Amino acid sequence: GNIWHVYWDQRSNSRTAEPWAGPSSPTGTPTAQGDPAVMEADSQQHLFYLGTDNNIWHVFYDENAHALHHEQWSGPGSITGAGTVYFLWKGFS
Repeated sequence: GNIWHVYWDQRSNSRTAEPWAGPSSPTGTPTAQGDPAVMEADSQQHLFYLGTDNNIWHVFYDENAHALHHEQWSGPGSITGAGTVYFLWKGFS
């Protein structure tokens, strides 16, 4: 289904939820299947997931731009043009 971003908003003193991925999200990306992977780097929050279209999707929020973005990372029409995407993760200390 949809992937939701849930966070505590200090200004309103309440929990807030918004869809980040899936048909009801502002990105309009495909429904998710399986478990997503997330990471935070600098002023960005990143979400990677496998869509029901069998492509890998990248959704990220850029705090500096105050904007939610999305990219298709695998399959025809993707930014890689590839059917498979491999990740190399460098640990932070």
